[in-house]
Amino acid sequence: MLDLSVFISSIHKTNDPWWQRLRPRLTIIYLLVALALLILSVIGHVRLLGEIGKTFGGFFWAIDTDDQVVIASTLPQTGQFGASASSLTNTDHFIGIEVKNKNGVTAYSWQQNQLHPGIVPLTAAYMHANPGDSVTYTIQHSNNTTGQTTLQAVRFSWDMWFENYGLTLLAGISWLLVGTLLLVTARDWTGAVEGITMLPPAMLFLLYSHWGNVQQAYPANIVFQLLWVPSFALLGAAFIHLSLTYRPEALSARRRPHLMVDGLPYLPLIALVA
Repeated sequence: MLDLSVFISSIHKTNDPWWQRLRPRLTIIYLLVALALLILSVIGHVRLLGEIGKTFGGFFWAIDTDDQVVIASTLPQTGQFGASASSLTNTDHFIGIEVKNKNGVTAYSWQQNQLHPGIVPLTAAYMHANPGDSVTYTIQHSNNTTGQTTLQAVRFSWDMWFENYGLTLLAGISWLLVGTLLLVTARDWTGAVEGITMLPPAMLFLLYSHWGNVQQAYPANIVFQLLWVPSFALLGAAFIHLSLTYRPEALSARRRPHLMVDGLPYLPLIALVA
């Protein structure tokens, strides 16, 4: 049985000299990483805010590594779409688009074929559309079947930005603030681990908060691509790190950084990046 008095004393023990030296350095590194993530996120949101007032199809899209246009996310009011957001198990992508105005006259049409093997020009199509015009998309599904779906063009607004991107940005910033607070007030290494493990979910939220295009096509920059997959791996490693830190036997004594406990959960990430 874990002695409660030992547990309480390990939590409230005053700072050891080694921790007093390490904490400021660790905090500075944490803040630098947080600042880099915030700068990357702000750049993405400046791009998105520049799209406010422009016409688009009611969903957010991206260009994948195969130079195919895929769905990043959809608006709640979009309804039945006929295609799913891109994922590891889904590769639905667009191969054609047609814009018709309110009078039924075709304003723009493009179909991917041998003569037009390039990326579906959603930007050009949306520039020919006005809110309320019908936009018909030809979609190739993961099982190589094709289908069509029609949506109305809409105007990108502040509310759409906040609902689909702003809330996620706030969530990421909240995780960063909580992690910083835990790290700054940590009295020992166990408290520091609590703060450090707030960084992976913050990274994931901040990266996802500006994922996708509205009207203009912006390929994901190299920094985003390098961080996107590792952020998922870091999230899993953080949960393992916390579980190892809060084992009953680990809480019976004050702990220092240890390779087996603090480094082992992150070894798969090294292999992934390599």
